[in-house]
Amino acid sequence: MRSDEGGRPAARKRFWQSRGFIYCLLGLFIIYSVVRSLVAAHTKFFWYDEVITWAVSAQGTWHKIAIALTHSSDSHPPLFYVIEHLAFQILPNQEVALRLPSIFAFPCTLVCVFVYVKRYSGEFLGLCSAVSLLATVLFQFYATDARAYSMVVACLAFALVCYQRLPSGFWAGAMAVSLVFAESLHHYAIFSVVPFGIAEVVHFVNRKEFRWRAWVALASPLVLFFYTWPFLVALKQYYGPHMWTQSAGSSSIPAIYGSLLSLGTPIGVALVCFLVVAMVHTHAKGRGKGTSIRNGRLSTAGVALILAFLLLPPITLVTTKIVGGVLWDRYVLATLLGTAAAIGSIDYMPKGSGILVFALFAFCIVVHELLFWRTVSAFPLNQPIKIAESFLEQHGGTQLPIAVADGLFYLPLQHYAAPEFKNRLVYLVDERKAVEYTGTDTIDKNIVPLRTYLSLSAPDYSAFVKTHPQFLMYVEKPKPKFEWLSAYLASVSCSMDVVAEDTNQRLYLVKVQSCLP
Repeated sequence: MRSDEGGRPAARKRFWQSRGFIYCLLGLFIIYSVVRSLVAAHTKFFWYDEVITWAVSAQGTWHKIAIALTHSSDSHPPLFYVIEHLAFQILPNQEVALRLPSIFAFPCTLVCVFVYVKRYSGEFLGLCSAVSLLATVLFQFYATDARAYSMVVACLAFALVCYQRLPSGFWAGAMAVSLVFAESLHHYAIFSVVPFGIAEVVHFVNRKEFRWRAWVALASPLVLFFYTWPFLVALKQYYGPHMWTQSAGSSSIPAIYGSLLSLGTPIGVALVCFLVVAMVHTHAKGRGKGTSIRNGRLSTAGVALILAFLLLPPITLVTTKIVGGVLWDRYVLATLLGTAAAIGSIDYMPKGSGILVFALFAFCIVVHELLFWRTVSAFPLNQPIKIAESFLEQHGGTQLPIAVADGLFYLPLQHYAAPEFKNRLVYLVDERKAVEYTGTDTIDKNIVPLRTYLSLSAPDYSAFVKTHPQFLMYVEKPKPKFEWLSAYLASVSCSMDVVAEDTNQRLYLVKVQSCLP
């Protein structure tokens, strides 16, 4: 009996498993992801990191961008900002233009995951694996983020497709290009090469075959890493030992899985554990019969590769702790390639478990998308900014300067505020106090070089209070975890009279003459 690509008899196919129907669905999901992301980009204001992207990419040339990075204005390699600068020339709408690379990177990831999984599980499970990404933070947030993360994942997804086709010289070269490109977009992409290295070691041990082309491809990002090393050194020296000291530790790994999968910590961890155990069990069962998953289509090295991507957060954490780096969930978004690829072998897992996993992801996608389309018209672009600006204009009254206590909110507020209102907004910098009250001075240190590129009003705290014995202070509710100013003023018993407040914000009149020495 004739078999399809997945090894299943063609006569047993249903309509919804037919190749034409599956490819039509894949095309519809790709179109939907682009349209939805364009709408989301148009209705979402820049957050702190995206304002920095706008500032650095606005420098235009590679040389000027490199100078800004040498001054530790941001943390991506130069090529990312060149791409963003080019994207900015395409559309006049800055929110959509700077997010275009991320928007179109996501459907590339969908296609690559589909191509990768269908090779060992057929088109239907390839489609299910790819579509599962719509339930994750990769689509819900980073597909419309003016940062490099979505593009990096797309590069790594293509590298998966290339690795699957080794030892072909062409695919080894394509893999080298994709890994180099990923590293040229974000320094931490180098850690996502580790799963490929683990898989290749497993292949060598299992097959006694040294594939030199694969190792050359895996080593190729190191060439670019050495070029970008001075930028990393400058970052490390400038930000010092308190750089994002509240980033992830070993106890935060479960929360990272929950965040990546948008399922919450307990369900996210449970799902990853299930996928790991199920893949190991399935592969071991297949080896006992002299085969692997899909009659050898997913080799032992392929299983090791997927498992290594599933375990990328702890792998990256260990590495960053050794080199003194930091870890956020967005640095290990490639973990989602592991979850999607693992779902591709779901029909070999215990009976009924596949249906539960598919139902979970389908439910999450439906809920996320219904909420998105329900709220997208209710929350127009910059609404939080406009609410804050209106609140301050209504209650600020006098021409006293307004100190925005949270640096993460100050930057987008200053970016979007009306020109006549910007002059009153300030952010007070004091690295020592920031460390004392929040444990990190990264925001204060970051604001300093940005003063050159964004014309920010961000004076040192001590110099500011000498010339401004009274000022207004804007604080969000609940208090952001990186905000130190209000805690310090309260600790030295400064006069802080509430001028106005509502559910989400509060405005104080601060009189520094009353502060304790």
